Amino acid sequence: MFTVEQHIRINRPVAEVFGYVTNPANIPRWRADVLGITGTDGSVALGSQFEELVNFMGRKTYTMRVVEYQPHRRAVIQAILGPGVRPTQTFEFEPSDTGTRFSVCAQVRTAGMFRLIEPMMPGMFKKTWRQYLANLKRILEG
Repeated sequence: MFTVEQHIRINRPVAEVFGYVTNPANIPRWRADVLGITGTDGSVALGSQFEELVNFMGRKTYTMRVVEYQPHRRAVIQAILGPGVRPTQTFEFEPSDTGTRFSVCAQVRTAGMFRLIEPMMPGMFKKTWRQYLANLKRILEG
């Protein structure tokens, strides 16, 4: 298991950033490797589940569950089904003098062949999440 943490300041109100990030329909817009989302109407609550079709070393489908949900403060989304790489993503939202400080902590469990390449994965995930956050900032501030 490994952990990757990133944060960014977004010049938009917390409610807007929270609403955008926690709407599964928006995920493919700011995370380019997510090809599609199914199983949701766009709203989430504690216990909600949806599927992500991801392009990560080939196409893979992950079932995600919202395991913590505190409106405008925190959301935790965990991969409960899927091959090899299972992240738990903790999103935190804090007001800042310029809008919102958005933080993500991805705890990633690996299994099978992915354990063999796990030592290389933290760097890959850190770079990937840095790009995700840059995309998110560009979209929300654009």
